[in-house]
Amino acid sequence: MKNWKSTLLALVCTLLCGMAQAQYRGSYRMNPRNPYGGAYPGRFKQRPEHARFRRGFDVDSWNQLNFQLRFDNMKLDHVNFKNAKLTTISLGINHGTRIASLAPIYLEGGAALEYTWDNTQYLRNFKNFALVVPLGIDFVIPVGYVALIPYTGFYMRLNLAGEEHDKSLYNDESTYGEWNRFQAGWQIGSKLRFSPNFHIGIAYARDLSAWHEELGAKRGALIVSTGVGF
Repeated sequence: MKNWKSTLLALVCTLLCGMAQAQYRGSYRMNPRNPYGGAYPGRFKQRPEHARFRRGFDVDSWNQLNFQLRFDNMKLDHVNFKNAKLTTISLGINHGTRIASLAPIYLEGGAALEYTWDNTQYLRNFKNFALVVPLGIDFVIPVGYVALIPYTGFYMRLNLAGEEHDKSLYNDESTYGEWNRFQAGWQIGSKLRFSPNFHIGIAYARDLSAWHEELGAKRGALIVSTGVGF
């Protein structure tokens, strides 16, 4: 009886050891597209749930609905004017596509509608509607349970309609003459992605072309954003 119990105990221990070893090797199987689980068993040990969470950022593409709040400082070249402080909100859709197989680099573009307003002694009852088309490069860096996404790129802005003191900006009726409908600029920033479907971000953007030839009217902006995937 004693030998039978010893043999059964040995078989159970052997079975448990085999199951543990199989689970250990499975947790560290390397995915060529996303080797966050560790390249070699026993090295760079990570918890399996941690690795699975980080693999959630390793996607081929994404779609996001983005909201932005901009604090614009518009430089005016007129000798009697100080810089104007504008506020802008925008809502748009962005699409990101992976462009490198060995690195998490994405090309991101989209379109957004933005509304700008101000009310100062220089720009009275100022408001403007515009269509903005951004295009940039994102680099996704998983950091623990989040992902840091630095990015940079350019944007084009088509000013659709605007007015100042109840006069249209885009004809000769404007107080300061006709404003430009088309502008271009650049931006640089970073996003913090808490899941594949949600992020917050901060950026700086600056116009390369003037909004008004005589006034100059180039904007530099601090941008706070948030995005939700769909």
